[in-house]
Amino acid sequence: SFTLSNLAATGLTANISNADDTATITIAYAPASGTVKAANDGKADALTVGLNDVGTVNDPSTTANEEKVVKIISEGIETLNVVSNGTANVVKLTATTDVNKEINISGAADLKVTEIDTTVTSVDASTATGDLNLDLTGGTTGATIASVTTGSGDDTVTMTKMDVDATI
Repeated sequence: SFTLSNLAATGLTANISNADDTATITIAYAPASGTVKAANDGKADALTVGLNDVGTVNDPSTTANEEKVVKIISEGIETLNVVSNGTANVVKLTATTDVNKEINISGAADLKVTEIDTTVTSVDASTATGDLNLDLTGGTTGATIASVTTGSGDDTVTMTKMDVDATI
């Protein structure tokens, strides 16, 4: 596990490679200090996370479950951009301050997302070409999804709550 903390600006890219064990990666911004606002104080802050063979995919040819999920915590970010590179990635996408509203997914590698925050309302993977397996249920209380766009791969989406006017 590791933490990137006190980042001075949003709109950054954090690239994570070969994290093949269960780990927690926290990306945090500089807090408010005196009259200086927190780095992620805006209403449309974005963060890009590049993944390259992060987590371990389960091998269906064995009876053991080899899957290892890497938890990525992005603090105070409204838009999380995930770029899936390498062969395959397995992640849990959360936020400690319940702010993530949008998740945008791109890249050619397969991506399994095992959990998202309850505050996520839309997922756009229209430019993703790898196979996606997205659990959008949002933990125990459930995320209410208003919009999901999948990519060109063999994609699977699981969700429990949809907005009454949801676009799928």
